[in-house]
Amino acid sequence: MKRKTLKSIKKYLISVLVLLITLSIIAHASYFVYPVRLLSKAFSLTAVSMVIPYSKQEKVQETTTKKQEKTTKKQKETKLVSAEETGGAVISETIDKSGATNSFGCVYIKNKTTKKVDFEKEFKKKPNLKIKLNSRKPQVLIVHTHATESFFPYLVSYYPKSWGERDNNTSKNMVAVGEVIASKLNKAGIKTLQSRTLHDKADYEGSYDRSRATIKSYLKKYPSIKVVLDVHRDAINEEDGDKIRPIISINKKQAGQIMLISGCETGIITDYPNWRKNLHFSLRLQQLLEKTYPSFARPLFFAEKKYNQDLCENSVLVEIGSQANLIKEAKYSAELFSNVLIKFLKEYT
Repeated sequence: MKRKTLKSIKKYLISVLVLLITLSIIAHASYFVYPVRLLSKAFSLTAVSMVIPYSKQEKVQETTTKKQEKTTKKQKETKLVSAEETGGAVISETIDKSGATNSFGCVYIKNKTTKKVDFEKEFKKKPNLKIKLNSRKPQVLIVHTHATESFFPYLVSYYPKSWGERDNNTSKNMVAVGEVIASKLNKAGIKTLQSRTLHDKADYEGSYDRSRATIKSYLKKYPSIKVVLDVHRDAINEEDGDKIRPIISINKKQAGQIMLISGCETGIITDYPNWRKNLHFSLRLQQLLEKTYPSFARPLFFAEKKYNQDLCENSVLVEIGSQANLIKEAKYSAELFSNVLIKFLKEYT
């Protein structure tokens, strides 16, 4: 008798359940959903429970839970660094062209000198450059005046004061980044040499004097060298201690933005007769960078400095990322830069 009663009750409840499902589907009423789910669960009707649509309240709850999980994850990341040892925040952003003082076409320049230059006119002048492909004689030289410049070991929202920005380990500093460029150029048939000398290892001051001696020795030994690249990484610091991580997504991978720097003879800077020829080279390379990977290169920095660029025509300083970037991002930037540089140099073969 009890078994029959239970069967009858179950049959009755299932009938009610079916009725509620029908009403829920017709009216889309959220107040039918909860009892239906309870009854489905009670009778292990998983299939029925799965076809019942979520109510608005449940959708909001699910979204809120996901947001909370994301926030918790971020909090855990930032708490890797205690308040006492926090040096500042890491701000990831793609630096735009708003800081440019001059532009023409897709070329943007940040003129930090007092010199008035018609950059478009200078751009129209071709670099004095002739590259020989597959030559046994070196065509390009890569040096690192500040070779020990390094990158953050991993990405965090806040960095500790203890994190250094220089490393003598050549697998973690600018030598590793320069290796990527040298390797790609050599594979493309553009014979390239790289100096692995850490000019700033012993002392940051005087590093340009030491790299100058290195460049001179290479040019004397290999007069076939036509292009000199001084590869650095930038340091972008805010007044409050925050660090900027200049980043851009290219082909679904994160790359540190780069910046070309060209010096000029003005003010206290003298004995730099070939500065315009270097500018012709830099402006044309800047244009190709922008056309190939828009916003990958920040505006070309035109400075009242020499940077040893007086030693060889077609010399340029290249800043790859900042201290807040990761080494893998800098290496990827070096790959992208190399792609453009190879295409650029082949135009002058």
